[in-house]
Amino acid sequence: MAAATDPEEFVRRHQTGVWRYLRLLGAAADVADDLMQETFLSLLRRFDPTPNRVPLLRTIARGLWIDRQRGLRRRRTVAWADSIDAALAESATIDPALEQWVDALAACRERLPARSRRAVELFYRDGLGRNEVGRELELAPNTVRNVLASARDALRACIEGRLVEGEQE
Repeated sequence: MAAATDPEEFVRRHQTGVWRYLRLLGAAADVADDLMQETFLSLLRRFDPTPNRVPLLRTIARGLWIDRQRGLRRRRTVAWADSIDAALAESATIDPALEQWVDALAACRERLPARSRRAVELFYRDGLGRNEVGRELELAPNTVRNVLASARDALRACIEGRLVEGEQE
């Protein structure tokens, strides 16, 4: 396992996982594309692409994402990245079950009503507070709290349903 592999094969094998990790952190698709490329360039400049470098890929991608967010002055991004890293810490690679969960989350998020989806994006991805989300959506802060609570409940139920359906197939 410690033997070096072909860099092109290494990138091909791991690029989807790094891209999905960046999307999970909240990067837009085009930003995830850029950061994914920067991640591999950074790794390949410094190290041989060996199989045990997968955790390092996430570390580099996370650092690039946080640097980008700090530049954009997003307050909650670091905490969000920490919670995602804690969830992924037990695995050296992206677990297939996690990929199913992320796919279910993406599909379920698309099923949310537009206002709920936008509130979730502003609050969790962009790190805005309830007052700021309320101003953006022209809602009272308590209404934002209720919209977010309903969205979380809907996402939880949808994800659990999709994962159960996947197990039965």
